[in-house]
Amino acid sequence: KGSRAVEDIKKETSFQNVELRLIDLAKFVSVRSFAQKFIEEVGTLDILLANAAILPTKHESTVDGWEVALQVNHLSLSLLTLLLLPTMIETSKTSKNSPRIVMVTSQMHTQTTLDDELLALPQEDGSSILRYMSDEDMGKGYCKREEVINRRYGDTKLFGVFFARTLSDRLSKSKSNIIVNVVDPGRCVSQLIRTLPDPIRENMMTLAIEDGYTTEEGSRALVYGAVGELDQDAETGSKLGEDKLRGAHLRRGRKTEFGEFVLTEEGEKLGSRIWVSGSFPYLCYLHSMLICCDRMRR
Repeated sequence: KGSRAVEDIKKETSFQNVELRLIDLAKFVSVRSFAQKFIEEVGTLDILLANAAILPTKHESTVDGWEVALQVNHLSLSLLTLLLLPTMIETSKTSKNSPRIVMVTSQMHTQTTLDDELLALPQEDGSSILRYMSDEDMGKGYCKREEVINRRYGDTKLFGVFFARTLSDRLSKSKSNIIVNVVDPGRCVSQLIRTLPDPIRENMMTLAIEDGYTTEEGSRALVYGAVGELDQDAETGSKLGEDKLRGAHLRRGRKTEFGEFVLTEEGEKLGSRIWVSGSFPYLCYLHSMLICCDRMRR
């Protein structure tokens, strides 16, 4: 599938310098291996387009013990971003353009707020929310409830928004010129719904075809987040609109507001809680453990 995509790109664009690299987002060790190999073999990175997601129809766990959509859609993309961030920071010192991290989200992030059962978990431990959503014993079966599974995709996209906003804020405070933004391409024809039952899948595909975008049309929104607003002032050479994409939510190629919950006081607290007490320390711990395991194997 990947090889066919490479050949299609070469044929349609006449650009031949296209390379396929494989990564399994359901395995943290694969994410780490991918990043390590990229850093060793390439060493610079101007644009990271974090675009991967699955739509779960039942509860499944990865080999790492996490609910599969939570790991693929959020934890692994966040881990990959953090692993490649030092390379992007180094790249930013010599690049004429500001490197960019584009997190792909969905309008579904506006339709979830997390239920009271999750919000009532201990404040001092943000990771308890993530574990409660994954661990059948800890969550007393919460992760297997039908309504929870149906909402999981939106939940993971909400976490991605929290991650991107916090990362953007921290990079800005550190005076880094790296730009982080969040892109929602809108309803597009894609294989995301391939796991849904036939009647639902067929109806959603028909709706996407009749009232949505083709895959190529939807990709334009991602391209805008990655390279948009690079016009230069003729006299100063400065980028005229690049900064307006910093920390922005871009929907269908336009800057729009994030979901209402994200901007509430409760949403702001939850975003910080997940970053400070949950995702970030866990991912850093995971990275260090993977390095230790690698050294022990040697």
